[in-house]
Amino acid sequence: MILKNLKELAIASGVAALSLWVSPSAEALTTLNITNPGGAIPSGGGFTDFSFNVSAPVGEFTTDVNLFIDSLTHPSDLSNYEIYLRDPSGTALVLTLAELISGTSFADVTFDDSATTVLPGSGPYTGAYRPQGGSGGFGEVSNIASLAGFNGISPNGLWNLRIYNFDPALDGALSPGGTDVTLTVTTAVPFEFSPVGGVALLGAIWAVRKFRKRS
Repeated sequence: MILKNLKELAIASGVAALSLWVSPSAEALTTLNITNPGGAIPSGGGFTDFSFNVSAPVGEFTTDVNLFIDSLTHPSDLSNYEIYLRDPSGTALVLTLAELISGTSFADVTFDDSATTVLPGSGPYTGAYRPQGGSGGFGEVSNIASLAGFNGISPNGLWNLRIYNFDPALDGALSPGGTDVTLTVTTAVPFEFSPVGGVALLGAIWAVRKFRKRS
């Protein structure tokens, strides 16, 4: 919540507490690494879900979400896969679209908004990439454009890495014999002030700004 002047502040102070959702300091951040051992991705045209149960302290909200896949394979081509990440509320993001990837494997791939490139259309795939994004399909609707779309929510509950395998006969595999697939969720606690404390603090900030404008 950004308060631009004291009039807006006075209106907001009518509630029991004033929560300022600001970028927290490093000391306020908590990083949770939740793993899934992976497994087979059956053929036949359907989703296989790999779940991550996130449990953060009540009141914390997400500030960053990343996903690490140590190994993803398909005996024919990765274009048989469409891959999504879904949060506990049902919000989903397309990580890869079937028509926009090719190759046979991922090796140590991280989906991260801070990566310099979007996952390209052909492999080999290794390193950090931004998700491809898109509208989704097959009964799964992607309603955010990047991992940042998960920020600001409670992370608690079941997250799912959803992989759709188009191939009518060939099974694939997620993390076969490798390390776990890892969902990394960074959380923080919003800074909260009582109405009186919030008014005093933001009033002081407002006064300093006015003073600087006069100087």
